[in-house]
Amino acid sequence: MEVSISHERLYECLDEVLAALDLERITNAFLYSLSTRDLKFRAHLACYIFARSIPKHNILTQVYPSENIGCSYCGHCHTYPTDTDHLEIELVKWGGVRFQDVFTATYYLDKCSKMDRVYPSKADFDIFNNIVDVIVSSEDNLKPRDLEKIFGKIFKSNKGEREMLINQLGMIGLLETSSHKGFEKIYTLRRFRTLPTVNKIDWLYPVCWWRGSDGINNKAYRSIFGNYQELHRNDL
Repeated sequence: MEVSISHERLYECLDEVLAALDLERITNAFLYSLSTRDLKFRAHLACYIFARSIPKHNILTQVYPSENIGCSYCGHCHTYPTDTDHLEIELVKWGGVRFQDVFTATYYLDKCSKMDRVYPSKADFDIFNNIVDVIVSSEDNLKPRDLEKIFGKIFKSNKGEREMLINQLGMIGLLETSSHKGFEKIYTLRRFRTLPTVNKIDWLYPVCWWRGSDGINNKAYRSIFGNYQELHRNDL
């Protein structure tokens, strides 16, 4: 299926779905996906944190080499065909991929608003506690790829799932650096989401810059997960 949506209409839709959702529902879905591996619930938290961080703005017109007209502030093309089939495939196979695309975030959040509420189990809390323990105890030179390999030993998942999970932890602000922030408190313009100058990069901004010495962002952790008594790192 192909759709076409203008900048103005996209943000109208985004406002509607954000109003229909709340952080507790979104976070429950994220945690629920960990033990069940029901990945259609996983992308929503990163998309929600990203989407709500975008300030109100008028389209700042930019003409791309493809001749599409887009917004230089958020990166959304003014009107262009988007095949949503690949978004569905990415969601069910890896828990999403294009978390920093405004259309994709809106699309996933709209789906979430129409899905049944789900709730995490003890197994989900145990997995997330283990994930956080690994991050907190990381050696200074640990890289995202090292995290991915360790995570493979503590919960059932494939490499693609783990990569996307780590990207999401960066987006929600848990895995960030002092210079490269996630979206829990601020919005970083698309053109400023720089990546390391290497031949191949598997990671999104900002987790591509994270190292073990950066640890975990305690404030973001408490803001998003602080209401769960089952998480033993609420004292971070």
